[in-house]
Amino acid sequence: RVPVECRDLAVVVARWHGHIHNALSLSAEKLLALLDGCDALRRPDRFIDVLDAAACDHHGRLGFATTPYPPHDYLARALVRLQSIDFAAVAKKHVVNVADAIALAKFNALQTFIDEEQKK
Repeated sequence: RVPVECRDLAVVVARWHGHIHNALSLSAEKLLALLDGCDALRRPDRFIDVLDAAACDHHGRLGFATTPYPPHDYLARALVRLQSIDFAAVAKKHVVNVADAIALAKFNALQTFIDEEQKK
């Protein structure tokens, strides 16, 4: 019997690792879908495990054992950016449409993140 945490990790990795490999070319909308799909904000430790698994997938391919894997750190930084949002303040300011306001705040944070990353 496989522990539930291991099963859940495997399901997330299987579903999202292809998108993780292409993370540096994703739009803010797609990046948000990836982070939300992986439940990165609520399960940040598991998200790092997902990134580790994607990196293992990359390094396990012929000729890639020692090549860098930029999506890992890029997505970890994207998560930090989302974690910096003051969700309570957003909710307090937009009482009527809290979910929409939070989604917009996350999108805007990721768009700014992408813009900054592209300038590096």
